[in-house]
Amino acid sequence: MGDLLFKTIMAASLFWAVVIPFYIVDRYSVPLTLGIIFGMPWMMLGWIIRHWIGAFHAIARTVLIVVAWFLFPEYRFVAIPGIIVVIYLISILVLATRTIGKPSQGIGA
Repeated sequence: MGDLLFKTIMAASLFWAVVIPFYIVDRYSVPLTLGIIFGMPWMMLGWIIRHWIGAFHAIARTVLIVVAWFLFPEYRFVAIPGIIVVIYLISILVLATRTIGKPSQGIGA
């Protein structure tokens, strides 16, 4: 499973091919692109650990980043990282307080 998560992170890293050209055209795109791209592996993490927090983290992070991008154009470099920090705090709290059940019998079990 660790290999799967690593491959997911590597796949998200390939999005630098989008981030860099977008940055060249509009340097204010960095919080939007990086904030969304590096939230994507949370979907796979949630699947690996069989917990809803992965989907919550990725989806909430993406939606809130896009909303902040449009609502706070002058504060993108503050609002978007702030959103990411809050989503991480929620995710950490949920993961720290979760109960872990029996080990699964394999992937998809």
